[in-house]
Amino acid sequence: MVGTSNGEEFRRVIYQCPITNEIFSFVTTLPHSIRPGVIVMLYLMRWEIEKLFDAFKNKLEEKKSWLNA
Repeated sequence: MVGTSNGEEFRRVIYQCPITNEIFSFVTTLPHSIRPGVIVMLYLMRWEIEKLFDAFKNKLEEKKSWLNA
């Protein structure tokens, strides 16, 4: 658990990749009923999606996302 100066508490999950030995630290507000391995998987998958989106945005040189409704 990690606390802030205003009394909020967050859960910190630390994960070391068995392949690269890289260490990841995730801070989350997800409930304790969710196992640490699931949290790591969700956050790593989200990070991959964010990197992919950023790569497409940079390749297309777009500064805004456009949506036709």
